[in-house]
Amino acid sequence: MGDFNLFTFEVNIVSVAWEFTIQTVRKLPLKPH
Repeated sequence: MGDFNLFTFEVNIVSVAWEFTIQTVRKLPLKPH
């Protein structure tokens, strides 16, 4: 049960980080690096 909670916790962090990345990219002008 503890492992499942840890897995869910990590998934939540990844989801938040991904949303943050998307929002940041949308604010930047689109140009290839």
